[in-house]
Amino acid sequence: MNTRTVVGVHLFRERLDVLLAVLAPLIMMAESGYANAWIFAGGHLGVDFPSLMAWGRGIFLEALIFACYKLVRVFVLNKKYFIAVVPFIVGSVGMIVSAGCNLGWMSQSPEMQRAFAAVAAYLPGWMGQIFHIGLGLLFPVGVGVFALFDVSHLIEELVKAAHLDNKAVMVLRSELHRTAFLKHQKQQIKEASEQYAEICRADVDGMVDRARKGDFTFGAEELTQPLTSTPSSVTRINPPVAFPAIPAPQTSYINGQYTTNFPPTGTTQQLNIPPAPLPAAAPVKRKGLGSWLAGN
Repeated sequence: MNTRTVVGVHLFRERLDVLLAVLAPLIMMAESGYANAWIFAGGHLGVDFPSLMAWGRGIFLEALIFACYKLVRVFVLNKKYFIAVVPFIVGSVGMIVSAGCNLGWMSQSPEMQRAFAAVAAYLPGWMGQIFHIGLGLLFPVGVGVFALFDVSHLIEELVKAAHLDNKAVMVLRSELHRTAFLKHQKQQIKEASEQYAEICRADVDGMVDRARKGDFTFGAEELTQPLTSTPSSVTRINPPVAFPAIPAPQTSYINGQYTTNFPPTGTTQQLNIPPAPLPAAAPVKRKGLGSWLAGN
């Protein structure tokens, strides 16, 4: 059962409730009209002319009550309170007459006497009186109430509730797309299972070849071999990169002037300065003849 079905059932129930509310005044007018006609005909309703007249009088009385209170509602909404007094008085008189006829039918009708006796046997005395009087006054008063309080508000609320069906359609559309997506995903999984089967088949063929060569360990000997190198769990951090040292400024003497030359840092023009002349070598002192003969 999808969401739209649930929403549809909910809207159907609400529509049925509104339909019953719309038909309620008509049903009460017919029921109360029958009670009026029964009293007007003296309890003998048939197909003769007096019975038909009683029927017409009883139904017309209820229609008069409904129409008068309907006019009262219209005049009050238009703020014509003084004019609304006239239909209110006429409708109230009609309601009193109809209530008297309904109470008489409740007391004199054989079927209603049996119904009241059956109910009074199980209800306390005061509740039995409320049942007796309430059943006689319920339909005439109900006709006036439905005339004053229009059921069009229920219809407006029903129309506003139609957006639930729109939301249910969106939810159903999403569910249909998800269902189709999962269906095709299952199909793709089945196709991928064939590829998995090929992988497993290749692994099995490798094991069979090793068994044919005499290796019946099926790869278990790899667990007994020691590990050649154990990966360290310590992360090695490289030392920071040493930046080149900045050379010290060079001191030079140019034409007797003391200057400080810093090394070039950009694209500058270099001056070719000739080196300073080296000091002259001291003259070699030659030995005399006496010194040479003396061995000095």
